[in-house]
Amino acid sequence: MLFIQKLPHKAGAQYCLARVLRKLKERALDPILLISEDGWLTRECQQNSIQVLRTRFPSSRSLSGYLYKNRSFTKRVKRGLDQLGVSPPIVQGNDHPETLRTLELAEFLNAKSSVMLRTPTMNGGDYFKYRCDRSDLIMVESDQLKEAVKGWDRKRKVVVVNNGLTDEEFLRPGNPSPVSPSKLLVLGNASARKGWRDVTEALGILRDRNDLPLMTLDFTGQKPTWLKTSQNFGRFFLNFIGHHDNFMELTRKYDLVINASRGETFGMAALEVIAAGVPLLSSRTGVIEKVVEYESLLFEPQNPQSLAHAFAKLVTNWKSVDFDLERQQQNIRRQFHIDTTVNRLLAEYGEALC
Repeated sequence: MLFIQKLPHKAGAQYCLARVLRKLKERALDPILLISEDGWLTRECQQNSIQVLRTRFPSSRSLSGYLYKNRSFTKRVKRGLDQLGVSPPIVQGNDHPETLRTLELAEFLNAKSSVMLRTPTMNGGDYFKYRCDRSDLIMVESDQLKEAVKGWDRKRKVVVVNNGLTDEEFLRPGNPSPVSPSKLLVLGNASARKGWRDVTEALGILRDRNDLPLMTLDFTGQKPTWLKTSQNFGRFFLNFIGHHDNFMELTRKYDLVINASRGETFGMAALEVIAAGVPLLSSRTGVIEKVVEYESLLFEPQNPQSLAHAFAKLVTNWKSVDFDLERQQQNIRRQFHIDTTVNRLLAEYGEALC
């Protein structure tokens, strides 16, 4: 299989793809990654002996792209595949922006086209603009996204192929802190979708609560431009620690992690926290409600009042809270394991090639 992923940096789509590539390689299926440049993902492939084909990616929707750049792109890829001595029967795009290139390459290589839709902000206009409806296989990473796609395109079959975690990502939960946590981690980045503004508004609501301890909140990104230096959060201290490559190691340093995302199709970062054995307080986004069964650990997305209420209740009742992380991890293993992901993927490929 030829997998198309333009950007190599470490992000959700790339990380999920890396897991799939490693598992396919373990099964001696020899996947090939087509990418525009070197970066985190190509290093991962190199460490796991996965073949990588690098070439410049044109802007597939530009006029010049339609006229000649896409065709030149496909010819370069074909020469690269010939040098590797392979002719992949499946071309897999790793999100909707890769679909036009996927279709062009599949036609040129006489292969089947497949696209995995991931982006929660994708709308019907995006779906048809990138010609996702023309793909031989249309896959999505969650039931929620499937419902959205079926609302735009009732004629096409849409298959859910959930993301999955590997066995190595599951760690035994540590003993919870005997006292209320004083240092917390907040997931995401400064983009509006990740809900950092909701976190700061919730802290403003709780600022004068004398029954809450002094707390430091570390945010996994850069300080947002809308956050004023003069803003006073009382007993809460905010740090912006930037991106960390070893996410598992980072989360293990905290007694509680907050996921305030306003919208996810899947929400892998939240599952990675639980798999690492760390307590999580999360918005009801992505697949988290299939994993976390306790109402006290969930709040409504884009609702600072709901977040403030859940957070204060959790902290003030900390000693009596049973996070039951082992059960949460079992829920992940049962529903979102990488073996399940790859088995479903290969079954769909097999059916498409019959």
